[in-house]
Amino acid sequence: MTSVEQRELALAQANRVRHAQWEIKHELSETLDRQRAKERAAAMLRHPDPVVSAMKVQHLLSAVPRVGPSKIAALLRAADCVTGDARIDRLTARQRGALADRLENGRATT
Repeated sequence: MTSVEQRELALAQANRVRHAQWEIKHELSETLDRQRAKERAAAMLRHPDPVVSAMKVQHLLSAVPRVGPSKIAALLRAADCVTGDARIDRLTARQRGALADRLENGRATT
């Protein structure tokens, strides 16, 4: 396999991941109501598949209706997460679980 073919394969894989992430964001923001979107995002945090694992935490949370930057910051603080720029797979299971609980229960602080 030549280096050009390898680059094309890598680009195709990256595009598939980006498209899958876009579909997740679209599902949360457009097709589900607010409560169902929160429940779905919490389930994704608890048991992330490879596509969700590669997403940034803030991108997943911002796709949920009526969850803006200040709510995201409060959720991250309450779950003991350092930053929303981190990918979901970089969070510990405890942090993902705490974030999912806070998101589902509607509490942004402890």
